[in-house]
Amino acid sequence: PEDEGSVTVLVVESDPAVVEAIRRALASPARTLVVVGSAAAARLALAERTPDLIVQAIALPDADGRAFLGELRGDPRTARV
Repeated sequence: PEDEGSVTVLVVESDPAVVEAIRRALASPARTLVVVGSAAAARLALAERTPDLIVQAIALPDADGRAFLGELRGDPRTARV
């Protein structure tokens, strides 16, 4: 993590209601949530930093979530996230 003791969570979800539920569930001063609404936006976010946790929807507006998960598992930077 960028800050000692801080955890970065990448949330890949396009439904605002689901995003809000995830925000409530994961709310903590020790967590930084990075919320994006598509696989393309997730790729950009991942180019900037590797999160400690990824919470991802299966239905994404620009990609099949399962295929995107396979992409993440195939990338050495995110394979163990």
